[in-house]
Amino acid sequence: MLNLLPPYRKKDLRNEFVWRKLTVFFWLFFTVTVIFICLLTTTWSYITIQQKAINQLVLIAENSDSGQKIKNLEQEIQQTNDNLTYLNQLNLYTMETSAVVNQICQLIPDGVKINSLAINRDNQECFVGGHADSRQQLLNFQNTLENTKIFYSVELPLSNLLKEQNLIFELSFNLRTNDAPK
Repeated sequence: MLNLLPPYRKKDLRNEFVWRKLTVFFWLFFTVTVIFICLLTTTWSYITIQQKAINQLVLIAENSDSGQKIKNLEQEIQQTNDNLTYLNQLNLYTMETSAVVNQICQLIPDGVKINSLAINRDNQECFVGGHADSRQQLLNFQNTLENTKIFYSVELPLSNLLKEQNLIFELSFNLRTNDAPK
């Protein structure tokens, strides 16, 4: 096929073709955007109407007698849950005195005798006094206490370790609670 158009005319035709394509593209884009905005607007207005209706129903339900009863029950349940949580925390932070005494008695090695035991519940401290046949037995008792899960900060004054044999000692340590360092 023979093309008899001059080159400047060919260029004008190409430019005109590109402009037509761009115009069609922009009109399509504009149309799709307008349709999308219309859909979003109708959806938004539908949701807004639904939300207002639900809010009115909730208000009516809250103001009715059964709604007030439900509110009161929810408050009572919340108060009871708070009380139970508080009681549960009290149980978690304290250990039965008999369990503490049993644990200490199980940890006493041969050659160590306990003469006194005091437990201060306010600050979870224990004080143990007694007699040890040797320094090594007393140090073993101290290490055993330190390696348990329920005692920490075991303190044995150096004055208790001056003699090699026949020691009178005083130990102090803390009971581990949930908030104590591990």
